[in-house]
Amino acid sequence: MGEALYPPLLRAAVRYFALRDAAELVSLAGSIVATPTDVLWEALWWRHRSPALTAGALVKAHQEQLISLPSALLERCDALLDAAQRRYMALRAVATNIAQAFANSGIAYCFLKGMALTEQVYPQIGGRVTRLFGDLDVAISSKSAGRASELLISLGFLHHGGGEDHRVFVLPVDRPLWEGLPLFERPVRLTSELEEAIRFGSRHVFLELHVGPVLGRGLLWQRRELPVDSLEGHLLHACLHYAKHLMAHSTHPTSLVDAALILNRSDFEGAVFLDLIGEDRELQRWVAVSLGGCVAAFGEEILPGSVRAVRFWQGFRAGCRLGQGVASDHPSLFQKARSFLAPDLLWLWGPFVLNGLRSLGLAWAPAGSRRRRAARWVFRRTLKPLLWEG
Repeated sequence: MGEALYPPLLRAAVRYFALRDAAELVSLAGSIVATPTDVLWEALWWRHRSPALTAGALVKAHQEQLISLPSALLERCDALLDAAQRRYMALRAVATNIAQAFANSGIAYCFLKGMALTEQVYPQIGGRVTRLFGDLDVAISSKSAGRASELLISLGFLHHGGGEDHRVFVLPVDRPLWEGLPLFERPVRLTSELEEAIRFGSRHVFLELHVGPVLGRGLLWQRRELPVDSLEGHLLHACLHYAKHLMAHSTHPTSLVDAALILNRSDFEGAVFLDLIGEDRELQRWVAVSLGGCVAAFGEEILPGSVRAVRFWQGFRAGCRLGQGVASDHPSLFQKARSFLAPDLLWLWGPFVLNGLRSLGLAWAPAGSRRRRAARWVFRRTLKPLLWEG
């Protein structure tokens, strides 16, 4: 019951904050009340499911009298936000020490993901953050990697593995960092190995050092230097992070939530984002996949008009030609199909065929429908040139 409610509830929370649209959240009020608190809580508290954002949406909607929450659920949501704030402040204190040490040593750096976006992009509820994250991600240039590693060790960090371009460090702490977060206080259906990992994680700050050739305004990601010190750069990073997990047969909805909230910031500039992508077909493809995931998860309105061209033109045009067009519309279907048949063969022609058949089918939908017009538009710009010119 709780598992079935999670996807629409996360979607409603994102639309509530990103689009100021509370309709879907209000429509779920009856299901929220009817679901036992323990069952609902178990489905929501996992970190990569954006539990703090969902809890924040429920608390804010309750405060605005849009919905009425059971007192037990309201108390847990408040407790989760309190714990998320404590966790954030602990990580922020560590990040501040790192930033000061790097700056004093002349090491250029850039924080990524959680530490970069929590205050800049995510809403706060009663002075409490709504993005829950578990570690610190820092980008540095390759020429500074040695000095940065030595400096982290001097700050008390221990080298914990990784390669030359992705180094992992841990910092032991006295107080459990996940104190108050239910996953770590009352684990459910966890193996002994995972429980041990959780205990280790609760007593250490994890830091991932992403090493690129030139930092200044860039980060090496997927063998490519990308700007990350702006909203548009962080969006590009979120798109590539989601695509990386998708292609690895895993899911990472937090990246989609990051992208959705960035896209709907008033200071986000779609033209700048398109300039970052440029004519790079590889970037077009991965961004189209991720924006398609945003649309599938949160609705077409989540994309500002300034970036829809990536999805409907560059994405389908480059994606179909390279056999990945269907991923921009249905990443879950792409994942299932790719794992069911021969991966290497399907990677080349499977999505092309699936997307082609789907586009052709929709082109003959009932007359006058919006889907028919959209399908014909896609067909004229993708399949038709490929069939008659390629």
